[in-house]
Amino acid sequence: MFNSNPQLRQIFKVFLILPILLLIPENFVSSASQPGSTAAPEHHLYVPLAYYGDLDLYISAVKVIQGTTMSDRYQVYIADRPAMMRVFVGIEGGSKVVGVTGKLCGYNPSGASLGCLTPNNGSITAPSFESKLKWTLNFTLPDDWLKPDSTYHVEINQDHHIAESDKSNNRYPKEVTQPFNFVSAPELDVVVVLVRYKPFGSS
Repeated sequence: MFNSNPQLRQIFKVFLILPILLLIPENFVSSASQPGSTAAPEHHLYVPLAYYGDLDLYISAVKVIQGTTMSDRYQVYIADRPAMMRVFVGIEGGSKVVGVTGKLCGYNPSGASLGCLTPNNGSITAPSFESKLKWTLNFTLPDDWLKPDSTYHVEINQDHHIAESDKSNNRYPKEVTQPFNFVSAPELDVVVVLVRYKPFGSS
């Protein structure tokens, strides 16, 4: 009901327990019960309201992880090498939210869909932390996604199982797609050179 009226949802969320209240006479106050009153009975129903702060989930960071990723300032992503993606989820209006999930969708260089992935670890508890792998949405990238000019987009809470005040920040990027930035690199040839060490003065 509140999903169809976002303005009302942003002000407050009310849970009405009318079926229960209607069975409890004490919730009705009649003016005829006052001493000396000749007025027709007027019944007033006092309904308790429950206020909940607005909850908002958002994507705080997206990181591609490869063995070549040394730090945030040095990021080189090599095509056709194993890689994973970590999606970090932030929250506003709450301290912790369980059961957050998402999906990652990939596209080839021509823009055709490569399908969508669900997280390896299912759902997580938000907010995410760098030091806790299980608190980020983790995706293993398929081989056909690891190409130069491949792109993606990621969404969280796409089925709206968790009520939110703002869903516009549940997608990254907000529109179109984002490149993985994989680059082609030649295979590294390893050569072993035998060196015979002879200490000075030895025969």
